[in-house]
Amino acid sequence: MGRYTVEHLAEGVDLEEFRRHIESLPGTVHGDDPEQTMFENEFYWGHNHDFGTFRMKGRQEDRHYELAQLFMGKGIEFKGQVLDVGCWTGGTSLLLAAMGCEVTGVEEVVHYAEVANYLAAAFGIQDRLRVIPGSLYDIPALSASVDLVGKFDLALCAGVLYHVSDPLYALRILFELLRDGGKVLIETMTSGMEGYLEYYGPQVPGLGYCWFTLSPEVLRRMMEDVGFVSVQYEDTAFLRGMAIGTRERHVGMNHAGMPRPVRFGWHSDESGQS
Repeated sequence: MGRYTVEHLAEGVDLEEFRRHIESLPGTVHGDDPEQTMFENEFYWGHNHDFGTFRMKGRQEDRHYELAQLFMGKGIEFKGQVLDVGCWTGGTSLLLAAMGCEVTGVEEVVHYAEVANYLAAAFGIQDRLRVIPGSLYDIPALSASVDLVGKFDLALCAGVLYHVSDPLYALRILFELLRDGGKVLIETMTSGMEGYLEYYGPQVPGLGYCWFTLSPEVLRRMMEDVGFVSVQYEDTAFLRGMAIGTRERHVGMNHAGMPRPVRFGWHSDESGQS
């Protein structure tokens, strides 16, 4: 992240104006769109960032470093085209760009997406980092005008899956966005009830807009059922874990995770008699 100190600002960016803008953001509310204020009561910086002459403390602190280390410890190489889902103010996206990746971020809170794009422009890397303001669910529609399907080598979905209303659909979108051989990297809260998916609904005090938590077994099955293979899971902390899956080749959801036809309510023996 030493690439993103004030001495590396792009030509024409005023240092003092840059600092004033960055430091003015925490505590603000962007616009009055009820769909946005539902997510963002006030602006919080995402990850810790030392800009050289000043520092911003983020709600996620140094998790961008920790997550990168976790996945690199499992042999993941951060290179090529990377999708960063729920990128907040861009801490992880900036880190990935500094590692040589071409990064596309997705961020549902428009204010955060604008800040991440502002940082990319301020440091002159907008050709390697751009953030789409919108939901992961918006991407299938966007793909009609922006070439995203089958584009990515890696899809990073950290601290996001329990915030979406349909985790199975979200995983399938990620599957469609990856190229053959691409990998999805999941970091998420997990359920303490093995084999269960726990439902909370969108707004539960203390859970931060958490719809579901999945047990490791449910997460693995969902990943396989949308088409991922060679799924690996590992606990990382109390009720948190990470999973890695590979899109080996494109497969329709009707055939994903289904090695043989399944019939409900009856069965046939080898002679064909039920």
